[in-house]
Amino acid sequence: MKITKLFIITIFCITFASCKNNKNLKKDLVKVKTKKIFKSDFIKKINLVGEIEACQSVDIYPKVNGIILSYKLEDGSIATENTFVKKNQIFATIENSDLLQNLKRSEANLEMANANLNISNLNLLEIKKDLSRMENLYKNGSLSEKQMESIITNEKKTTALYDQALSRVKDAKASYDLAKNMYDNSFVKSPIDGVITKRYISENNQINLMKPIANISNLKDLKITLNISEKNLPLINKKNTSINIKVDSYPNKLFKAQISNIFPTIDKMTRMGTIELKMTSNELLKPGMYANIEIQILKDKKTLTVPFSSLIYHNGSYMAYIFKEGKAHLKKLSIGDRNDQEVEIISGIEEEDNLIIAGQNRLTDQIEVNPILEKLEVKNETN
Repeated sequence: MKITKLFIITIFCITFASCKNNKNLKKDLVKVKTKKIFKSDFIKKINLVGEIEACQSVDIYPKVNGIILSYKLEDGSIATENTFVKKNQIFATIENSDLLQNLKRSEANLEMANANLNISNLNLLEIKKDLSRMENLYKNGSLSEKQMESIITNEKKTTALYDQALSRVKDAKASYDLAKNMYDNSFVKSPIDGVITKRYISENNQINLMKPIANISNLKDLKITLNISEKNLPLINKKNTSINIKVDSYPNKLFKAQISNIFPTIDKMTRMGTIELKMTSNELLKPGMYANIEIQILKDKKTLTVPFSSLIYHNGSYMAYIFKEGKAHLKKLSIGDRNDQEVEIISGIEEEDNLIIAGQNRLTDQIEVNPILEKLEVKNETN
């Protein structure tokens, strides 16, 4: 009996010690945090820098030489920078007193040439009537051949004088049109509705036909032109792309843009494509500002993604630990695109694997670990 009691006590002590050792051993295992992974929507982000421009911006070049007389609208108000002007509205005048005098001379010459043409036309009509009457007299024998020849010669001279008068009218009209065009061009007009963003030449200064005097921009719509890599260009379309814009002047504000154009060609030298973004007018945004652009592209298919922070980079490859059967298993990965926090997994791990997302830097392959499963916030979704 005593032997039996002693045996039982001995077994109890051994079992208790074993349990205590196992408990202590589990306490000694590396604690890791795990997360079951699923396929989900993946947003690829592309960050670029571009310059904000006006959709319409025109440098206005003078069409006549001279001096800038004034920057004034037709109602007499000063056309300063930031002044709005309509299409074909005068906003500047080039000194034109000589041009006006030339126009008046040309107009007078044209009037004189037209008057001479009218006289020549009357003379020609009269001589043709006489010629018709004399031809009948000549046929009846009432007029000598010599007299008839004299009348024909006179008709030819009168016709020649009429042709000369008509030519002078054409020349005078061409001179008048040129003088009027030059005079009209001394009044500088805007080719578009827009705002005067820059006056390059001050009043009373000489202008140069090769240099602009002002810039007018339509600020109703703004644009940004961007170069996109050949690899990313096929991913971009107007439906699956969201664009956020920030500028240094307003770091806490987020502006939106849309893709207005995707150009069809690739630059042979840079292998880059071009897209154009359009932005609705905003009083805070100005042409010339540099913008930080984030293009968010929603991929067509759901994909397996993991936190980028869970990966280990070793010997030129990305790796991750999977928890399975009490151990950490090291897996070599093939990764795709990444955004700020997540990376796309092409191969190496599978959906519903338990990924070790914390504590992985203290592990080796096949080591036993003490896992803490992260609560799932995203459930598996199927289309």
